[in-house]
Amino acid sequence: MLYTAAILVCMTTEIQTYDTCSVINSEWKYYTENQCWASINSKIESLKNYPEIGKLDKYEVVDAKCISWLPTSTKKT
Repeated sequence: MLYTAAILVCMTTEIQTYDTCSVINSEWKYYTENQCWASINSKIESLKNYPEIGKLDKYEVVDAKCISWLPTSTKKT
């Protein structure tokens, strides 16, 4: 499978809407789910210094997902 990592962060003092939340991706492509989750965990840790998000006291991680897309092998039969 191929995986994409996504993290949803929202402002802590506002209702969660399109304008108060952001989706942050880690890298775009991982070959294993474990690599994807390791990247998400690392990205969440580094969000404390993320220029657009700033300190996590204003934002919170609401959700994180590793989305599977394709099988590892795409051989035609």
